[in-house]
Amino acid sequence: MLFDTTFHQRNYFNSSMAGQQVRVGQFPIRNEESRIIGYLSVGISRQESTIVLKNLRTTLLVAFPFLLIVLYLATSFAASQSIQPVNRLIKEMGQINDATIHRRLPLPQHKDEIHQLATTINELLRRIESGLFREKQFTSDASHELRTPLAGIRGTLEVLVRKPREQQQYEEKIGQVIREVDRMNQILDQLLQLARLDSPNLEISKQDLELLPFLGQFQEKWKALVEEKNMHMHLDIPAGIHIRTDAVFLDLILGNLVGNAIKYGRSGGNIVCRWDAATHCLSVIDDGPGIPQTHIPKLFDRFYRSDESRNSRVQGSGLGLSIVKKLTDLLDIRLDLKSGETGGTSFLLFFPN
Repeated sequence: MLFDTTFHQRNYFNSSMAGQQVRVGQFPIRNEESRIIGYLSVGISRQESTIVLKNLRTTLLVAFPFLLIVLYLATSFAASQSIQPVNRLIKEMGQINDATIHRRLPLPQHKDEIHQLATTINELLRRIESGLFREKQFTSDASHELRTPLAGIRGTLEVLVRKPREQQQYEEKIGQVIREVDRMNQILDQLLQLARLDSPNLEISKQDLELLPFLGQFQEKWKALVEEKNMHMHLDIPAGIHIRTDAVFLDLILGNLVGNAIKYGRSGGNIVCRWDAATHCLSVIDDGPGIPQTHIPKLFDRFYRSDESRNSRVQGSGLGLSIVKKLTDLLDIRLDLKSGETGGTSFLLFFPN
């Protein structure tokens, strides 16, 4: 049995005995004077722990690469499964263009981050589709409605160049051309108003407005056109009535409604602006021929004319009431209409309290 007798500082060390590894603990033996008179050595076999460590090393050398491979395959599969919804979204987005802008991305079953992403993209597509629709509608409306006055201008000029005419005839035809140009300007102004109203960045400036003075100024502005048709405009508005709204937009609303009443009202008739305090309602009433019930559901559509003819004696584009509907929606004003074939039409504006 061999011992490291030079070992003084450490209490434990490894050694071997009969070909086996042992762990030796060496403890000094002291006498009554605390002098070291010898050492007590205790040895424990390390054979079993050595075998366990060798087996563990062998197991790790074999199992660790296998576990790495399994872990790699598992994570790759999990990653591919988790990225699959994104790949589907990418594929669906690649198939959406101007012609298929109405399509929407499929929503995943689980309401996770991918679901939120798809929902956000669908909302973006909806806004883009709405913008494209407004652009196409504006182009279609403009080209469709401007075709009629352009055709009238062309026809008038063709008549003029066929043969020499009297100065009075030239003046009459040129007057017709000027009226058609004015009509085109009015149509373009109304189309631009509708385009601006469709803009999501439209600013609304509501303020406290006293109704009677406002309508008094409005009445004065329309006085010439009302008198031209020998009509009368009355204000049945109590003093001290205040509403909170956008004055510019309200002026446009009333301008279209009164203009509509002047165009379709009878000569010598009346236009009344009346306030109902109980319902918080401003009414624009005329005593014209009235509107058949079959036309009322479509009356606020663009270019719809209740007289069933664009070439009727009443000039108009069918855009005024569309502008009114847009503006009332923006100002949270409920718009209603009462009319009948026997005569008289009332446009009702219910203001929020």
